[in-house]
Amino acid sequence: MLQEANARLRGWQRITTKLKHNNRNHRGSMGLETLRVDSPS
Repeated sequence: MLQEANARLRGWQRITTKLKHNNRNHRGSMGLETLRVDSPS
């Protein structure tokens, strides 16, 4: 029972960290895109 719960928690941690990294990368790429669009005008 305990082992199963720990494994589940570990899985959730892995998923949440992956989501956090994806959000950070997405935000960074969006910022670069807006800068690129704003610079010529």
